[in-house]
Amino acid sequence: RLGESVAAVPIARHHERPAPERWSVNEIVEHLALVERGVARGFAKWLEEARTAGVAPEGETSPLLERMRMEHVVARSQKIVAPPRVTPTQNAPSAASLASIDESRAALIAAAEGADGLALGSIVQPHPVLGPLT
Repeated sequence: RLGESVAAVPIARHHERPAPERWSVNEIVEHLALVERGVARGFAKWLEEARTAGVAPEGETSPLLERMRMEHVVARSQKIVAPPRVTPTQNAPSAASLASIDESRAALIAAAEGADGLALGSIVQPHPVLGPLT
């Protein structure tokens, strides 16, 4: 769906900001690529640390998304300022950022598949907006 949304905007306008304090299509997709890459790296690191610590087998069956505070992400009524590590800086072409997202997503899926059966709910990382991530 992200690719479809990006493709719906003429490529010649991907660098244009709709307002001074708003991001362009290129910047949004670059931000998502930076976030996705960080999540993939962090997830793999947290899984390795959990394995080293001897994480138990999984016993939880409730859905993860029900425990996340996603209203802050989807409501958009409160501006969330991205920290520097995920703030777009290069106005990279959207196609390059979409390819980066695909690569990061593949790494994230591989890490998740390698963690099948582990008590992932016992791995908790803080997030400033979404709250504790498990």
